[in-house]
Amino acid sequence: MESNPKRRWLSRNRKPVIWVTTILLAIVAFIVFFLPSLTPWRHLNAMQRDVDLFSGRVRTTRYLLCLQVSQKIAETPVSEALAGQEPLGEEMWVHDWFEPADKMSESRGIRSSMIWLSKQWQRFEFTPDAQVKSATQFLAVWREDGSGGVGVAYNDYLWDMFFEWPVDQPVTADDIPDDLAEQVVAARKARIAKEEREWEERNARP
Repeated sequence: MESNPKRRWLSRNRKPVIWVTTILLAIVAFIVFFLPSLTPWRHLNAMQRDVDLFSGRVRTTRYLLCLQVSQKIAETPVSEALAGQEPLGEEMWVHDWFEPADKMSESRGIRSSMIWLSKQWQRFEFTPDAQVKSATQFLAVWREDGSGGVGVAYNDYLWDMFFEWPVDQPVTADDIPDDLAEQVVAARKARIAKEEREWEERNARP
């Protein structure tokens, strides 16, 4: 009885078939896992997170093959603290994080900074009015500067200010300087200007 022609062909071409299959799988893996991190193919298989710098809410959008497959808006500690307050302004959605391209820089994102701010509220027992004031200032510095360093700087200012605060004394809104946001932005701009001058001086030397 003659063997199946397909089996004979597969037997003779087993190695080429294995090689072709391996190459095809590698190409698929490249398209799905690596290519999305490169522009302009970022939306092949990715998740994008944006933050509204007036409300503090987070919007997460999922993309597959460059098509939006889902989108949801979630509350954050900052938006919850501001709930019930007069709106600070119209929506101002800004990019915060993009997976996989921005995965390594997530710790400097807006959402991560908001979580750290909320931990300070717990650590230093911020009253509700203090939470509202610091949340408002936090969003203000992001709107003014827009870089990852400014959110970290604002949190650092609060930490240094209340690190030795009495344990049994809650932090109120009056304990937070009214111009703290302006101080943070001004200090950051001054530091950046100083670094730029130093860089120019180093490069101007023969």
